[in-house]
Amino acid sequence: MKLTELQLCLTTVCKINCDYCHLDKKNDNFISEEIVKNSVDLAKKNDIEYVRLTGGDVFEHPKLEKILKMIKSANLKIILNISFDRYSDALKIKESFDILLVSFQNLAQLEEFNLNNLDKEVMGCIVFQEFWLKDLKKLASLVDSLNFSSFFFLRDVNKPSKNYFIKLNECVERVLQLTKKISFANSFPLCFVAKKNIDFCSGKRFDNGNDRVYITEDGNVKPSAYSNISLGQVSSINLEYAYKTNQERIQLVQNKLDLCKDCVIKDYCGSGIIANKGYSVDPLFNHVFFNNYLTKLQNKIKNILPQSNFSSDLRQTYFENSDFFMRYVPFHVMKKTTPSQLKKIINFKEGKISVYLHFPFCKGFCKFCKIEKLNKKNSDDYINNLILDIENNEELLSNNFVSSIYFGGGCAQLMGVKNAEKVFSKLFGIIKNKVPEVNFELFPDFFDSDLMNYIKKYVNRVSIGLQCFNDDILNEMGRKSSRKDMIDFIKKVKALDFEKVNFDIIYGLFINQKDIFKDDFLDILSFKPDQVTFQPLHFIEELEFHKEKIVNEIELNTTGRQILNQEGFKQVSGEDFSRDNKLFSYQHGLLNCDNLLGLGQGTFSFINGVHFRKASEGLLYYEEQNKEGLYSKLFLGSRLLNVDLDEINKKGDVSLKAFFSDSLRYLLKNEFINIKSNKITFTKLGLEYVDLISNILSLSNLDYKLKK
Repeated sequence: MKLTELQLCLTTVCKINCDYCHLDKKNDNFISEEIVKNSVDLAKKNDIEYVRLTGGDVFEHPKLEKILKMIKSANLKIILNISFDRYSDALKIKESFDILLVSFQNLAQLEEFNLNNLDKEVMGCIVFQEFWLKDLKKLASLVDSLNFSSFFFLRDVNKPSKNYFIKLNECVERVLQLTKKISFANSFPLCFVAKKNIDFCSGKRFDNGNDRVYITEDGNVKPSAYSNISLGQVSSINLEYAYKTNQERIQLVQNKLDLCKDCVIKDYCGSGIIANKGYSVDPLFNHVFFNNYLTKLQNKIKNILPQSNFSSDLRQTYFENSDFFMRYVPFHVMKKTTPSQLKKIINFKEGKISVYLHFPFCKGFCKFCKIEKLNKKNSDDYINNLILDIENNEELLSNNFVSSIYFGGGCAQLMGVKNAEKVFSKLFGIIKNKVPEVNFELFPDFFDSDLMNYIKKYVNRVSIGLQCFNDDILNEMGRKSSRKDMIDFIKKVKALDFEKVNFDIIYGLFINQKDIFKDDFLDILSFKPDQVTFQPLHFIEELEFHKEKIVNEIELNTTGRQILNQEGFKQVSGEDFSRDNKLFSYQHGLLNCDNLLGLGQGTFSFINGVHFRKASEGLLYYEEQNKEGLYSKLFLGSRLLNVDLDEINKKGDVSLKAFFSDSLRYLLKNEFINIKSNKITFTKLGLEYVDLISNILSLSNLDYKLKK
């Protein structure tokens, strides 16, 4: 980078007294003619084309006219920085400068401003303050009507707060939807600036030594006006060496930023202000966050969309990379702890929790299921350990309101009635409240009358994993039950008169036989479930279906949802449908990121912002950091089919419309969502792809810029 400009502070004197001013106004200081001469010599020696006169108020300098002539006589071009109040004075000396930069403090000044046919290049600028957000439409209209060669916002370097960073990003996003004539002199990290808006930032570290240096009224050469770093005195400095050294030191700081190393715009951005109060990271970096736990699908999305300028159809990508999309904390970030230490870490007072009990045994191994199974002969030992797990969590279970319980697997009914009696009596003997919802997963292969009659005393909702009725498909996938077996099972379950019966359906199983899907699905629904879980085929790549078959899954998805609607079901989450338009409580709590206690091998728990699990290594935990809770709310909570932007902005201390605008713009453009009254709702098309939307929605503008 070549130096293009010297900035001379003519004086510290100024009558405006702006809050954002960086000058020390304790004394009325003026630059001397000797320092100006040394500066001119320095510019000529280093082949610098421009000298910028700034301050303070340049017109307060008693020898301004002489200084202008001195610079002009050296054949250097002059940029004159003035405030709006001094515009009439600038017109009187218009032959003495080449470019005029006018700074404005409020909208009224812009409304009054008139270029008066000044035959000069005139730039305008504003130091961004939060109050400008309410006047952006008027500002954009005024700038569009005036003939500025450029107009830009500057950052107030005295404001390192999170709120200022949020509002600054909001300003970028909103302004560039209104006009392309206003840019942003980049003195802040561009982490959250949308891809389409990057071009309208200067792409340089504004005034911090990137292509200019600043000379104070006493001849001190600095990287910028607001820096306290001295590069030397104008009378003796080796500018080429000092500038090079300064740039290297800036680069050293930037290279230490892991976030910047992985960013695709690191060379363009410059990481904000580094040469300020010592060579250090821009304080606005304290407010930067990113998604730590990307799904396989998200990694694909964040590569595909930027390369296609956010125009790709992602539906096929979604089906190819479909998964049970949860947000589990990876093992490598979790720490070991003890039960007593964990209790202190959680610090959970009385509240509401849901409980999940895992039973990892099954009679078979279906190709589409990746849940780890244990040998059935170890089930008694497992039950004893499960009961011990319940006892170890007695305080959590007895001191809190248990809103829902879910017995899952595997195949939970394989525990048998004797083990069920042990587990249920222990669990419900500890829980003090009447649990409103108790769920039990069923595999439709064998009906254990003793077990079913026993659990009926506690369970009010059962979920039957049918998946499909087609015997050929069932055999191909390794299922042990036939259509006839499943119908017999359903009838016996229905005879017990549970409050709610749910059917699990995997429509993607019909990829190779889409023509028979409709009849099969209607056959299943003829047995009148109260609720239906309607899912694609997860892990499709591992099942070795050809990609050209994926288009069938797109058709199956649409067809199945139409059938559900015709049969009187309402969609209540991404994959859940209900006749009474209500989502079952356990699923609602899971998607709402409510407190969840997992019991049994490999289960995850989440209570009061702390993730923990019992693993072979011992008891592990992880406390949510920075904006991880925000990402969870977006990733999981969006599957409840609406997102309140105001609520999430307040809880997450962010601006979703600014920080996630790349994703929001894509979803709006492709008619997946609507935004009205600051609430996101799903369109008819969006309701077919809620899981895809949740993966996109939980990618911020920064997430798209990071290579990893």
